[in-house]
Amino acid sequence: MAGYNSVYRMRLQEGTWEKDQLRTPLPERLLRIRHRAHRRVAPPPATRIHLPLPTWPGQECEVLDVSFGGLGVRLLPGEKLEPGTVLPSSTLVTEDGAPIHLRAEIRHVSVTAVGTSVCGLRVEPLTGLDMNRWRELVTRSLCPTTRTDGSLVEPLWQLFIDSGYFSLASHSAEGFEDLRTSFVDLGRRAAHLPHLMCLTAWPSSRGVEGTLAIMKPYRATWLIHQLAKRPGSSPPPGSTAGVLRDLYVRTVEHAQSDPGFQWLGAYIESTVPFIHRAHSGFARRMADTDRTLLLPVRMVDVSSTEMSGALPVGMTLGPATPGELKLLASQIARLRPASYIEALDLSLESLDLAAAAGAWREAGLERERHILVARRRGRPVAAAVMEVGQRGANPFRLLDAMRLFPLAPEEQEAHQALLNAARGWYSRRGRDTFVLMEEEGLGRHIPAVPAGDVHGGAQPYLWLISAELVPEFLEHIHMQTAGRLPTLSEKELS
Repeated sequence: MAGYNSVYRMRLQEGTWEKDQLRTPLPERLLRIRHRAHRRVAPPPATRIHLPLPTWPGQECEVLDVSFGGLGVRLLPGEKLEPGTVLPSSTLVTEDGAPIHLRAEIRHVSVTAVGTSVCGLRVEPLTGLDMNRWRELVTRSLCPTTRTDGSLVEPLWQLFIDSGYFSLASHSAEGFEDLRTSFVDLGRRAAHLPHLMCLTAWPSSRGVEGTLAIMKPYRATWLIHQLAKRPGSSPPPGSTAGVLRDLYVRTVEHAQSDPGFQWLGAYIESTVPFIHRAHSGFARRMADTDRTLLLPVRMVDVSSTEMSGALPVGMTLGPATPGELKLLASQIARLRPASYIEALDLSLESLDLAAAAGAWREAGLERERHILVARRRGRPVAAAVMEVGQRGANPFRLLDAMRLFPLAPEEQEAHQALLNAARGWYSRRGRDTFVLMEEEGLGRHIPAVPAGDVHGGAQPYLWLISAELVPEFLEHIHMQTAGRLPTLSEKELS
């Protein structure tokens, strides 16, 4: 029995056939006999690879399967390759004739029952263009029901309205209208920025059935966001479960194509049943690995225009000094696990966000982090980590986010002063609002904020898993969308 990237075996001792279904008692054991890091599928027809071997001038081999880990080829009788052989310049030719130049290493060779050999190759694209072509070939093969070329970005806005996505956490569609143009413009560019983002759509006869996006806001972290599904049953051959599965598989596998991928993250809304089962359930099941995080967070929309109050007597604000950065990093390490620090670039070496922000700026996109420190008579007492991202990257402005960290006990006045300074910092960057991330264990910094600004009724979490667990997570998604009918309490709100 095949799963997402695993094969299972079970012993069935008795059963009765009812048309095309076999009904049996539950097996005593279910054994997983194969588990791969990368799913393999057949490529488009006529995909061939030329292997530059002295004994095979002009030899082309049939490509049996592709994955983000490599590809499999069929050799003719008598042809032999040795594991460990490195082929520095091989050429993959697809059905459209576009060549993809690869470095290939022979990983294994096995002989079939009819005498032919099957060879597994690990491959690395030689240039950036080759990387983009290789990624497109593999992703198109892995999930042909989805589109990521940006051609469907305009209908996504109406999908957000129809699905109720814009109504999450007490919001309304009207409140997002000023971001519509930025969202569409960036969505069209996303297909040409695969190292930073991917916008997945599932089209059908009635329009776009669903969408999910992913972006890389930190050096080694990809962030899932923007899940929306059209209400009602999807027209055949689709299904609600199938649409969700394809969206997750296509989007998360995009992150797997990044050699620097180390963490997968999301800000999840735990009151949505599918999200609770898919994300919270998996994180809790894998809690013993120490490679997951499920952190409650209170997400507060803060206006940049509501300046208030003067600095308390004896308090000053200013950019963090090298010594204060060391103090902040040590304080974060005391308050938060390694998963949080690594995923959000909050170690001393990555506090400046230079690697991640540089990649965005090279693409002509906005990405910045600024650290401001409040000092009481010269002694640092609190720090604000303020970030900004490209407009339109997420309608809920997840990249325009601020976190406050205490550097000394009982400094509520410092937090208020830093919050007020942040309003000016975001306003100078053209943001009328930003998001204050109030995380569990760090207290509340806006005690008297209006209920609507704190997303009343919502229960958001910061969710993180390591890249090592992603194949298991996709297996979990496969099981959660395997066609089981949900109970009434599990049905989606939209």
